[in-house]
Amino acid sequence: MRTKLLTLLLCLLTTLPALAFDIQIGGICYNFTSNSTVEVTKYNDNGSYRGSITIPAVVQYDGKTYSVTGIGGSAFQDCTGLTSIILPNSITAIGGIAGMGVSGGSFAGCTNLTSITLPDSLVDMGNETFTGCTSLTSITLPNSLTSIGNRTFEDCTSLTSITLPNSITYISSSAFYRCTGLTSITLSNSITDIGIGAFYGCTGLTSITFPNSITYIASEAFKGCTGLKEIYCEAEELPTCRNDTFYNVDYANCTLYVPTVAVEYYRQTYPWSRFNIVGYDFAGMAEVSSVSPAVAYDLQGRRVSNPRRGIFIVNGQKQRLN
Repeated sequence: MRTKLLTLLLCLLTTLPALAFDIQIGGICYNFTSNSTVEVTKYNDNGSYRGSITIPAVVQYDGKTYSVTGIGGSAFQDCTGLTSIILPNSITAIGGIAGMGVSGGSFAGCTNLTSITLPDSLVDMGNETFTGCTSLTSITLPNSLTSIGNRTFEDCTSLTSITLPNSITYISSSAFYRCTGLTSITLSNSITDIGIGAFYGCTGLTSITFPNSITYIASEAFKGCTGLKEIYCEAEELPTCRNDTFYNVDYANCTLYVPTVAVEYYRQTYPWSRFNIVGYDFAGMAEVSSVSPAVAYDLQGRRVSNPRRGIFIVNGQKQRLN
């Protein structure tokens, strides 16, 4: 009889799901990453977190204090009931340990996530961090951020605009893939490279400005951006492009503004030569951090309310808003 009971008990234990976390405090699960730090992780299955969540900067466990420094890969994946989340200033990485490579999918498939507050301490974002977050309309990337992973905002179809901080020098492959609602993107003055398919299928994108720092734009980076009408490229040295970088862009109805001294170089170099090329004097623009009142005009004379980074006409003069 005792043998049968032990056998039954062992069978029950083996059928219980193994916990995918080390500790659980306040309804949030964590894994230890060192003897003084933890990262947020998922429960047993994806989709467990819901509503509005605030992640604490520290947690207490077994008489010891741990700093919350990361959001683990897939931590909130497919949490369709999650609507908003606030991350503390202790977070340095989303998707892994900062500086040691990052995994991803931390918020992938959170289709009802409308708001997230990223901390000024954030350094790394892993691959596919917000893939499929179809309700996310805007996000502010902190100046501390140095890298974003591949496919970070793929299929974020409600995202309308984004500004990249000067700490970002490279836009990863497929970073904004099929962000069909994206109408404007402000590239930092330090961007040098744009990865494969970075803005593939962004059909709502109408204008983009490449800073003087740009040197390389990869294959299919703007493929299928059928709404693109204006490109401003400040680089006097032609950025290297692939033949299919702007595949399916309506070249005949898209104007490329380039430094006047470089017009002929652009006209002689494919695929730049396919655009309507207009020389423009980007030099001599005042560098400003804000526009007061907050009304300006783009280079086509159209009014822009609350302009962010880029080149605008203010009081009849060109200004570069940083």
